[in-house]
Amino acid sequence: MAVVALLGICGCGDGQQAATHKAIQVAKESFDTAPEALKADYAEIKSALASNDLVKAKASLDQLLAAQLSPEQQQAVAEQRQALMVKASVAAQQGDANAAKIIQELRSRSRGR
Repeated sequence: MAVVALLGICGCGDGQQAATHKAIQVAKESFDTAPEALKADYAEIKSALASNDLVKAKASLDQLLAAQLSPEQQQAVAEQRQALMVKASVAAQQGDANAAKIIQELRSRSRGR
């Protein structure tokens, strides 16, 4: 009986994981059909984060946050914002003053909503 219950619980987790994965994929793909300016800003965030250019990533993020976005695009931008916050936090801990400033700006923007 316990094994059956455990299998049922595991099955629910797989369904939730699949739904979460699908939502993430839809968010990422939401810029595929976006206007070129939005698509370029989103690609710039990803590129800048990959190269640890936090200032450029923040500038592109700011442009996207000012645009009219679909809920899926907002989710994709939120994920990139989180990635920027993580990278900036690591850099700030290593003494990067620009990274500390970016964190401050991101936090103040979150409070201002």
